[in-house]
Amino acid sequence: MPKPTTFDVDAYYKKKDEFRSICKLCKKFFKSSKKFNLKTHLERKHHIQFGEKRHHDGVQIPPKEKFYKTEKIKFDISKKQLIRAYIGLVTDEGVSFNVLNSQHMRTIIEPICHGIEMQSGKTFCLNADNCKKALSAVAENVVTAISTECSNNLISLQLNSSPMRNIYVLSAQFIHKDHIQYRILGIIELKESQYNSENVAKEILSVLSKYDINLAQVLSITSDYGRRNFSKLTPSFNLEEDNDGEEYVESFYENDAYFRHIDTMEENAKPLIVGDIVVWKCAAHTVQLVALEPTKNNEIREYIRQCRNIVMFIRKNINGYKDLYKSRDIKIPQLDCPYRWGSTYEMLIDIKNSKELVDSMTTVHHKTEEEYFTINEELWHFIESYCTALLPLHKVILKFQEDHLHFGDFYAKLLQCQLQIKKTLSDNSHDNSTILYKICSILSQSIAMRIKMLFDNPTFVSCLYLDPRFHHMLRDAYKSKAIAYLKMIWEKMVTICHVTVATTANSSTIKSEQDEELVDNDEDSLLIAFLDQEFYTNHTTNVDVNARIEKLELPYVRTSNVLLFWKERKCSDPELYGLSNVCFGVPATQVSVELEFPSLKIILAENSRSRLKEDNTLENILLAKLNPDFLNKAIIEDDIFTDDSAVNCNDDISNNEDSNI
Repeated sequence: MPKPTTFDVDAYYKKKDEFRSICKLCKKFFKSSKKFNLKTHLERKHHIQFGEKRHHDGVQIPPKEKFYKTEKIKFDISKKQLIRAYIGLVTDEGVSFNVLNSQHMRTIIEPICHGIEMQSGKTFCLNADNCKKALSAVAENVVTAISTECSNNLISLQLNSSPMRNIYVLSAQFIHKDHIQYRILGIIELKESQYNSENVAKEILSVLSKYDINLAQVLSITSDYGRRNFSKLTPSFNLEEDNDGEEYVESFYENDAYFRHIDTMEENAKPLIVGDIVVWKCAAHTVQLVALEPTKNNEIREYIRQCRNIVMFIRKNINGYKDLYKSRDIKIPQLDCPYRWGSTYEMLIDIKNSKELVDSMTTVHHKTEEEYFTINEELWHFIESYCTALLPLHKVILKFQEDHLHFGDFYAKLLQCQLQIKKTLSDNSHDNSTILYKICSILSQSIAMRIKMLFDNPTFVSCLYLDPRFHHMLRDAYKSKAIAYLKMIWEKMVTICHVTVATTANSSTIKSEQDEELVDNDEDSLLIAFLDQEFYTNHTTNVDVNARIEKLELPYVRTSNVLLFWKERKCSDPELYGLSNVCFGVPATQVSVELEFPSLKIILAENSRSRLKEDNTLENILLAKLNPDFLNKAIIEDDIFTDDSAVNCNDDISNNEDSNI
């Protein structure tokens, strides 16, 4: 009988120390003395068969597989980059945790972890459990940092809708260190039937409680009054991705429903009340309403209808035009949507930029209104006129979606847009029958009406009162409204935030900036102490903040940075400086959170994330995703996935492999 082939331990295991060996394939540790366990591990885990062992019936086992030594590959990546990319698979790409523990992922990750271990001499492991722990730690840091920033401060909230399954994003905005700070607090999920003042207030309070924020600290709440009203008009509402990878609103958006919704958009937006706070419509949202105003004109509406029909015709695969656009590397026009800001302008621009292809289409006659369009010079003249008239407004819309602006800067941009449209109107006043003149006239009137409505908002008026660019322009009635509102804010600052007169202009503020240059000896120190005492004694006993608010007269300054203007007055007017921080912290624009939604859509998918709600993992993912600065800071400053912070790579892997999470 042939002698069985011996098992070569050294071929598969590397001796770590006197008592332990490490598997060269999966880096798992075993006791060196347990040779049977070492061999069984290779057979069961790595499916390697050994020797010419025979069963009692003489049936021979297949010969052992030949072991090939792995090839070493060198590549440049830092430990921080590796961790960020690994966590990013979950937070940015929506990869589920079972993928992180899959055999193929372990094959890629474990040799890299082993290389880091060999260099650092410390245990380092990337797996699903450690990723969850890291996300939990980041979420705790987010909550702690935001709680500290908001402690004893007045803040403003913003409630923005998303294009996904009744999801709303709650964020806070405030001034910190003379800059506007924007913090995502959490995600609120409300079904359509639940969207009312009582339920919204309950959900907001639940989120605020995590940050130890009292509702009394909230100065204002703004909302975009998003798509929830639209779903009432079109039950078949659905967002899909077309073959171009674009988020595309399907042709459920029938023209009649589309125009009807534009006509009733403002009627549908019923105000919400949270506590004693009325939820205001986001000021920037009024600019989108201005952009939709020309569509209410019957003549313009008919042109828009034809343009929409052209786009629907182009996007139907059966017509073959999508392939033509792709072959010529021309952007395919996307159907517009009332809640996708500036989308009508972008739709017409895309049609204009593909004029050669559109001209090749055959005009469709004798069909339904949803299919009819006539391609002629008259239609091209309308498209050119519409794009010319809407260009200044579209630039402003993009600006309002990109930058967090306070009401002063918001008003400056809106005025700038109004003046440009008026100039176009004046340049074409020789013939008021042209379509360009009509569009500009409608836009100009609509902007004037919206600005008048903005002056009903006391926060808006108060910001202009504290803005050296617009202070002198306010009428007495608006100044009185601003003064009353600023007095109310000051009272809240005193009672809720425990602010006292002149506390912000304490001696340490001035000393930190000046004393090193002025104090040369004890005599100088005594003189400065005497002058400081006289200054603060006079200011803390004689200053009447309410009187200073009433008598405020700001010099006209052509400044582009109002926050810097008040920072320079911080020592001389500490109370008004504090008031300016509160007022200018109220959000006027709606920086598009939808930029994050393509990946959030995957993260929030019920099929892949339902079980993550049980241990707050879903919330941790969203906080890390929506507050990336904290995640990057944690990776840089905290040595996560190392030593005690790391669960052994092979511990509990088997438990997670069967998970459906």
